[in-house]
Amino acid sequence: MPIFDESGKAWTVGEKIAAGGEGVVHRVVEAPNFCVKIYHTIPLTTAKQDKLRALRSLPNAIRGHAALPVSLGFTREGDSNAHAAFMPFVGGHNIHELYNPQGRQVHFGDATFEFLIAAARNLAVAFENLHAHGVVVGDVNEQNIKVLPDGRLNFIDCDSFQISHNGRVFTSDLGTPIWTPPELQGISMQGLMRTQNHDLFGLAQLIFLLLFAGRYPFAGRPVGNTQLSPDEAIKRHAFAFDPTPPVRLLEPPPGAPPLESLPPAICLLFLRAFRAASASARPTASEWVEELRNLASSLKRCSALPAHIYWSGALQCPWCKVLRTAHIDLFQGIPSPSPPQVGLPTSQDGLDLADALSDLRLEARQLSAPPQAVLSAAVANALPAGQKPGGWLGNLQLFGMRERFVAKQIAEIQSQLKIAEDRLNWLRSQAFVLFSRYEAEAKQLLEDAPDLVEALRNKSGVNVRALEKLHALKREQALQTHLRNYKIDEASIRGIGNSRKATLAAHGVVTAADVHQARLESLPSFGEALRDRITAWRDECERSFRFPPFNRVPDAERNKWSELVQAEVARLMTRGRQITANVARLQSSYANEFAKFQNEYAQEYTNRAVFQAKIAVLRT
Repeated sequence: MPIFDESGKAWTVGEKIAAGGEGVVHRVVEAPNFCVKIYHTIPLTTAKQDKLRALRSLPNAIRGHAALPVSLGFTREGDSNAHAAFMPFVGGHNIHELYNPQGRQVHFGDATFEFLIAAARNLAVAFENLHAHGVVVGDVNEQNIKVLPDGRLNFIDCDSFQISHNGRVFTSDLGTPIWTPPELQGISMQGLMRTQNHDLFGLAQLIFLLLFAGRYPFAGRPVGNTQLSPDEAIKRHAFAFDPTPPVRLLEPPPGAPPLESLPPAICLLFLRAFRAASASARPTASEWVEELRNLASSLKRCSALPAHIYWSGALQCPWCKVLRTAHIDLFQGIPSPSPPQVGLPTSQDGLDLADALSDLRLEARQLSAPPQAVLSAAVANALPAGQKPGGWLGNLQLFGMRERFVAKQIAEIQSQLKIAEDRLNWLRSQAFVLFSRYEAEAKQLLEDAPDLVEALRNKSGVNVRALEKLHALKREQALQTHLRNYKIDEASIRGIGNSRKATLAAHGVVTAADVHQARLESLPSFGEALRDRITAWRDECERSFRFPPFNRVPDAERNKWSELVQAEVARLMTRGRQITANVARLQSSYANEFAKFQNEYAQEYTNRAVFQAKIAVLRT
C-alpha cells in the first residue's frame, strides 16, 4: 500500500527499520535516503499534525543535527488527515553502541578514547545548535541519537522535540526515568514545559558515558545496605563518582576509571551537572564544547598499549588500570591482519632464561669494616709524633691551661664522632632497604618466569596444544559475537519491563553476552527469580549457536591459526630475552649500589677510628 506526501506523490513503503511506542519506521523504496514513520494512531490528532508541520518549518541550520520531518504522509491522495511523516534516513548506530564496550568492539572496532571525545564534542555541538534555535530535546535518551562512522551525530524521533511556533508551544510528552533530571523524577511529562537546563542533565550523562567508556554516572557499589535503582539514585543526586558528596550512597563500581583521570575542569562540569544545585544551572552545551576541545588537545598515547590514549595530566593510563583490575581491555585496537611470519624456535633457544633464573639468588650483604692494617695506617697518619703527649702540651700544664684545652678538643671530636656513629647506623639501615627493594624485584621475576621457562622448554609440541587452545578461544569469541546479537531491550522476558531493562543497561547488561551471574547478583532490586529468567534467556540464545569441532576446522583456517601460534612463540621468546636482560641488570645494579654503600661505610668507619684515637691521646 503506497503512502502519499503533501504534494500528492505516492511512495512505496519498504523494509521496517525501527518500531516504538508511537509507530513503525520503514525505508522508502524509491528514495533510500528517506524513511517514513507510520503512526499507530490513525488519523493523527490535529495537535500532532500541527506539531509535525511546525517541525518541518524549522531552519535548515538544524537539519545537520536532526532528522526533521519533510512532509506529512497520507493513506490516499488529497486526504487531509495524516497518519505518517516522511523524514531523512539516518544511518549509523545508536549512541549506546559506541559508549558500550561490547557494541563499540562490534561497530566501532578502531575507536579510541580520542574518537569518543570527538563524538562527545559533536554531541555538545548538536545540543548547542538546537538550543540556539529554541529547541528543547526533552526526551533525551540513548535510542534517539545516531552516530555515524566518522563520529558525526544526528537526532532521530524529532517529533518528540519541544518547540515554539507562532506563539504556540508544542511540548515533549515523553520521558525515560533513567534520563530524567532529579527535579522531574516522578512528575508526569504530559504537557510539561521543559527547559534547556533539563536537557543539559541528559547531555552530561551521555558525555559521562562516552568519556568513561560505558560507565553510568548513577550506578555504582552501594554504601552499606542501601540499594538504589538508577532513577532513585538520580532523584537523590547519588553521583557515584562524586569525591566529596554530602552523604555517600554509592561508590564507583569496581574496575571503573577514576574521575581524576580527566582534567579538573571537566570533573567540575560533571559535579555541576549532577549535584543538588544543578537544578538551577547545569553546564551549557557551549561549556562542554570548549572543555572537550581542550581535552582533545592534551592527550597522550600509552607506552605499554598504543591503543590506549588518555589525558596527558593523568598519573597513569586509566585503561591499563581497568585492564589490571577488571581484566577488560576497553580499547583493544585493530589486530594485525597478517601475523608475522616466523619459524618455530629450536629446542635450545630461550633456555638461557632458566640458567639466568637459577643464578638469581640475591643475598643480603653485610657492610664490613676496613682491614685492621688500613685502620692502623689511617690512625698513624692522623696522629703525627709532634701532637702526642709531652712537648708543648706539657708546657701548658705549667700555666694550668692544659685541662681546659683538652676538654674543649675532646668535646669537638666527640661531636664529630657522634656524627660518624649516626652515619654508620644510617648506612646499615639503608643497605637493608636496598636489599629489600632488590629482593622484591628478584622474587617477582622468579614468580613470573617459571611458566614462561616451561613454555620455552616444551615448545617443540606447542602447535598441537596451542591450536586446540586457540580453537577453544575462537569458539568463545564466536559465541560472544553470537550472543551480542541478542539485545536485552528487544527481549521478551517475564517481569523485565522497560524500567528494569534500563537498570540492566546502566549496569552494562546490554546483550546476552553481558549476562554473568556475578554481574546479575550486583544489581539492585533483582531477586533470584528475575536473575534466573535472565540467565534462562541467555541460555536459550546460546542454544542456537553453532561452531565446528576442532577436527572439522578447514586446513586453510588451521594454517592461519598456526601463523598466530608461531607469532605467540616469538612473543614468548622476546619476553624470555627481556627477563634474562632484567636478571643481569638486577644483579649488576644491586652489586654497584651496594659497593657505593660499602665505600661510604668504610670511610665513616675509618673516620670513627681516627676520632676515637684522638680522644684516647688527649685523655692520656
